[in-house]
Amino acid sequence: MTDSCYQYQPLQEGETTRLLTLLPGGRLDALRGTLEVVSIDCTGDYEALSYVWADPGPPHVAYEILICEGEKDVKLLTLRGGSIFAALRQLRLPDKPRRIWADQCCINQDDLKERSQQVHLMNKLYRNATRVVVWLGMDTANEAADAFSLIHELDEVLQRRDEQVHVEREAVKRLEQHLQENRLTLQALTDRSWVSGMWCSKCLGLFG
Repeated sequence: MTDSCYQYQPLQEGETTRLLTLLPGGRLDALRGTLEVVSIDCTGDYEALSYVWADPGPPHVAYEILICEGEKDVKLLTLRGGSIFAALRQLRLPDKPRRIWADQCCINQDDLKERSQQVHLMNKLYRNATRVVVWLGMDTANEAADAFSLIHELDEVLQRRDEQVHVEREAVKRLEQHLQENRLTLQALTDRSWVSGMWCSKCLGLFG
């Protein structure tokens, strides 16, 4: 094992990118993974990660991931900011690997030519993904469960189109009261940078 820094190899000609296979581990274990170069049209299944670069990560930890290039050859890739570190640590599975495209890991950020080429491919990368995972940030105030519970409740009410009108009205009335009582919890979700900023419209624009 070595603690040398990971060095990106140039991407091949044509529409190619890298995919990160995030190796399994416990919640506080060091992040470990592999990077592979693949053709855009022959990627296999993977998930694309959308997040806000500037959002904070967990305190008092090094934002880094160990890239394995063999059984004993491990190199250090330093991540730029805590948001992606927090996202990858949350996304890592305890018992099996997970293939992810995340710009900060899969693009050599020091290579301006590569960055420009990969930006032009991002529309296709998100479209081809098995699914897009959105990281809204760390839930330091434990608000996520309540906020998404309200959203699911609202969705259920709006789908009750075949029930009697008075039943729907009663459900809406209860929901309005619930929303009013928990307004700050829901606002904590809608105030997130990804939701309130250009990140949301930029990502949604990929599918428009």
